[in-house]
Amino acid sequence: KGGRTGPGRSDARQKDSQAMSAKGHNFKGTWLLAATALFAWVYIASNRVGPNSVISRHADLAIDPPFVFRLLLPELMQALLPSAWLDAGITRGMLAWLSLAGALWLMPRFAERCIGPRLDAHERLRHQWTLLGVLVAHYLLPRALKFYYVYDLPAVVMGMGSFLLLTAANWRLCLLGLILTPVFALNRETIVVSVCLAVGWHLAQHPGAWRVTAPSTWPRVWPVLAACGAAVLGTRYALTHALDLPAVSSVSWMEDDQFRLWANLKRIATKHTHALAVLWFGAGAVIWLPRRWSALPRTVRWMFVAALPLFVVYAIVGNIVELRMFSEFTPLLAV
Repeated sequence: KGGRTGPGRSDARQKDSQAMSAKGHNFKGTWLLAATALFAWVYIASNRVGPNSVISRHADLAIDPPFVFRLLLPELMQALLPSAWLDAGITRGMLAWLSLAGALWLMPRFAERCIGPRLDAHERLRHQWTLLGVLVAHYLLPRALKFYYVYDLPAVVMGMGSFLLLTAANWRLCLLGLILTPVFALNRETIVVSVCLAVGWHLAQHPGAWRVTAPSTWPRVWPVLAACGAAVLGTRYALTHALDLPAVSSVSWMEDDQFRLWANLKRIATKHTHALAVLWFGAGAVIWLPRRWSALPRTVRWMFVAALPLFVVYAIVGNIVELRMFSEFTPLLAV
């Protein structure tokens, strides 16, 4: 009699096991929350505030292009906060923490959209920690060109939100993505990465959708994505005219008297801090991505391929060792 276990005792043990699992998950979640606070503190303390990083000057449009075009958050903050608070360390720290918390909250949904099945609690937490690790590699570990800009970490959240809307099964959400993505372009023009990731996602879901000569295979969302990309570019073009700046002020492929790409390669070859920044990209993606490429889910590979042209553009017009540029890539690298 003492050695038997009835259904009631078995159910009780199962409930106890579930309760212990939930308690362990909550404990690990608490550690994650503490890690986000530590990240925000180190991020604000270790990144320099340059002339084009001052939020109050940015809100008054008193900084140089192309930084001046990324005005969404400075203008909102000026409208909502007293002027003395705009550049306070606590303000920048709270915004960084809220952005990071939002990105970690969206990360499991982003991962589910990319790899398919619904994640359990352990897998959700693992993806959140992985994203945090990638963000540490991009924002805390590099030593070259470390400047604080108010729009960088929020760009991660906006990029994930745009992608999730543009790949939603509900057409209303997809149209909401069409509306919000150009708005997010006022934060950073690199939101166009999310449009490319959405294109790659839809290509993976609709085999043959890339065939120009076979319109019958195209998904119905193609016009929405095309309109979204055009709206992002149109927003930047309209902004340059509103600020009475030439359109070419948005980008520059020259650095002094040489091409920026060549200048980037020379720095990587001669300065160890720049070379290390290449290693920090994607927490060592230059090593693990080629090795694991064939094992990646088909959807993830299509997303990488769709975003590759923008990566090339980054190398031509930007300082590629400034890993903060790749905010919208970080969730995909984490997956």
